[in-house]
Amino acid sequence: MVDTTIHFTQNKVSQAELSSAPNFSTELDILLDEVQHLLVSKQHDYGHDNITRHGLEGICVRLGDKQARIHHLLHNLHVEESIRRDGPMNESVRDTFLDVVGYGLLGLMVLDNTFTLPLPDEPR
Repeated sequence: MVDTTIHFTQNKVSQAELSSAPNFSTELDILLDEVQHLLVSKQHDYGHDNITRHGLEGICVRLGDKQARIHHLLHNLHVEESIRRDGPMNESVRDTFLDVVGYGLLGLMVLDNTFTLPLPDEPR
């Protein structure tokens, strides 16, 4: 098993960068805003049918794919390259974790029966 702890510590946020996110809650807001923009953009591209066709089972399959992707990146590539935004050719570890959060939120929306709500610029 690869010891990723050493590699992650090399990519810690600098003190200067920490001061731009004054606390944990603010950083969560920044990350959730990033996920929201990603999900709205993907929803424009894919529409509702890609999730409603297979429901929660489809989301579980996609989450499994993302887990496999993270595992592959961490264990078969140089960890430093997988973490950087410009790391591997198609998707970094960071991008994959954003997708995992996104699929979790989509799963909650399916459970809450809110997934098929229109996007802000769509007619109701």
